[in-house]
This record gives sequence, C-alpha cells and structure tokens, in this order.
Amino acid sequence: MTESFDDRRVYWIWLSILFGAGVSSFWKLCRGYERVSGFARELAEGRLDDSLTDAQRKKRTMPFSAAAELLERCRQAGVNVVTYSSAGYPADVRRIADPPIVLYVRGDVSALSKERPVVLIVGTRTPTAGSVRTAERLAGELAERGVTIVTGLENGIDAVSAESAAEKGMAAAVLGRGIFSDQYAPEQVGKIAGHGAVVSEFTAFADYGRIPFERRNRLLCGLARAVVFIECRTGSRGLNNAEIARAMNKPVLTVPPADIYDGRFFGQRDLLRGGALPVFSADEVTAALGIKAAAPVSVPTVPPSAAPVREQSAKTAKKVTAPRTITKNEQKNVSEGLHKSEMSATIDISGFSEDEKRLWELFEKSDTPIHINRLSEELEMGIPELVQILTDLMLEGYITELSGKRYKRS
Repeated sequence: MTESFDDRRVYWIWLSILFGAGVSSFWKLCRGYERVSGFARELAEGRLDDSLTDAQRKKRTMPFSAAAELLERCRQAGVNVVTYSSAGYPADVRRIADPPIVLYVRGDVSALSKERPVVLIVGTRTPTAGSVRTAERLAGELAERGVTIVTGLENGIDAVSAESAAEKGMAAAVLGRGIFSDQYAPEQVGKIAGHGAVVSEFTAFADYGRIPFERRNRLLCGLARAVVFIECRTGSRGLNNAEIARAMNKPVLTVPPADIYDGRFFGQRDLLRGGALPVFSADEVTAALGIKAAAPVSVPTVPPSAAPVREQSAKTAKKVTAPRTITKNEQKNVSEGLHKSEMSATIDISGFSEDEKRLWELFEKSDTPIHINRLSEELEMGIPELVQILTDLMLEGYITELSGKRYKRS
C-alpha cells in the first residue's frame, strides 16, 4: 500500500520528478483522473508501466516520502511550491502548450499575475558598454511604469536588466537550472526575490536529468506580453525566444544595432529584417503593446532565508586584507549617520596610481554599478589591464564586484 499525504503538493512534486524535463506525456496520461493522488498511486503501483519509458519506470519506485522531504526542504529554504492546481499558478503559463507540473518560487509569484504587464528582455552575456547603459535605462524606466521585467538571469544583459528593474519596480527571473542551483549569485537572487519573483520548474539537475534551455525560454515567453532584444549576434541561442514568441503570437521588439557593420549586433539586424519592431524608448515599448502604465506595486522584502546560500571553497574564497584606515572626516560622517555614498568624497586617494584615480572618478560619477565593458570603453583600457587594477582595489576594500562583471564603490 502506498503512503497517503494530506498536502496534495507531495503528489505533484513526485509526478514532476517522475516525468522529468519532458512533461508532455504527463498531460496525456493524466486525462480522466479527478484527483492527482489517485493518478500518482496508480503510477507508483505499476498499473501504468506500459505507458512509461524505462527511465520513468525506474523513478516510479521512488517513495512519496521523498517528495514530502523535498517539500519540507523548500519550506525551510523559503521556497514556495506552486502546483498547476494552485490558485497562484500564473494564468499565462497555463495557456502554453506544455505547462510545468510544479513551479518553485522565491519571492512573490503575484509579480507574474495577469494584472501586471510582463516584458521579457533578452541579450548577450558579454555586452558592449553602450548596450549595458541601454539595458539599465530601458529596464528601469519600464519598471517605473509598472511593468515587471523578466529575464533568464544569466550574466550580461539579463543580470543588468533584472537588477535595474528591481531597483525601480518589480523584476522576475526564470532559471534554466534548479531553484537550489549554486550557479547564481545569492545576493542577486535575494534582491530580485525581494522585489518580485525568481522561478524554476526544477529543484536540481540530478532530479530531472538534462534540462534544455529551450524549456526555460518557452516559460519566459509564456509569461511575457512581448520580447525585447538588446544586443545579440546571428545564431545566438537567445534568438530562440523570438521563434517561440512568434509561435505564441507575442510581439518581438529590438533595439536597433549600435553599429550596422559590427557582428555583435547582427542578430538585431536579422530580427528587424524578419519584422521585429524597432524600439528607442520605454514609452515605445508600452505604446507598442497598448499597455497603460500601472502604478508600481510594492512587494514585501523576502527574508534572508529565501536567498540561496553558497559556501565558498578554499579555491574560490577571496583574499582577505586588512581594512583601510578611516579618516577623521569619515568618522565624523559615520557618527552623524550619513549615507555611505556621502562619505566617498573624504576617501584619501593620494596614494592611487593615475589609472586608479581615473577609474575611481568614474565610480564617483555613477550612482549605479558599472559593467566592466563600459569601464574599458570609458578609460580606453584593455580588459586584462583593467582586471588587474580592479582586483587590486577590491583586495584593498575600495570597490566591490557584483554579478555580471559589474562593479561599485564599497
């Protein structure tokens, strides 16, 4: 006799692991069953083995208690388990051809509700400085207009767009890896979860086998009302989003190429040739979609426990150096409770090299983190040389590196 659980999410989780990354067979087999528990029990007892693959037949011997343990792990980590039958399951995702059985969510899944317009921003992981500025401004301005910006949370345009949106409004991310993956910066995940939602249909690679990123993209496009591209090459994997969006009758927009002769922008060129709408501002994005700007919605900040914790190995741990000396002016400012940014002018940089001073001046002029490509362009300095200077200043405690190769004053 199989185990029985009052929390039906146990059965949904068990089924999601059994059917793995390709769940189309699940939707075919479950037709006619009124209760998820009844369907799961028949599978567990081997009554439907003829309809399963060899890999699925092996997994169906997994006890339901294993899924219950995973549910408890999610609860302790601050991860919400949203099943297809849950009221909070995004309505737009229900309408895609192959909806996930379960969604694992850090933050507030209402950031992806049908009441809020959602726009997907896509771009390269190695953007030019100009594209970084465009992503920061476009995502931030759309967020200020009540739009939720969703990305795949990879380095580059994804990371820049997501964090800019989180600073100005609401952001969301759909992970191509599991919700417990250590491939994402905890600080970044926590920030987005605190101002929106971080979503995955998986917990870990090991549970589901190989997870193709096309699955993530079909979920991204399903959530979004439109897709906006910012810098991509011909043949870029991210262009798959354009194909999926068009198949879903979702508008495809793109920022025009910054240089029509530069191969880094040929993907945008091809998108325009294929009928994508050119976009030059946030207002044009909302106008193209007929979106009436919504009032920004505040989302309760997620407690630190909701963000994944990644331990550093001896190889990856940063070198620790003695803290710099705080000047008298800084001590005065600290005692008066001034914001950290108001202390920066008192930092003594007389011992900096000329290149370090030029770099520091850029940080003093910027209120937001700066991407390494933009720093390289502004300073007219090669990346290897720049990395060495940045590393020295980080070790001395003057600057901090963020995800996506972006830097700010400490």
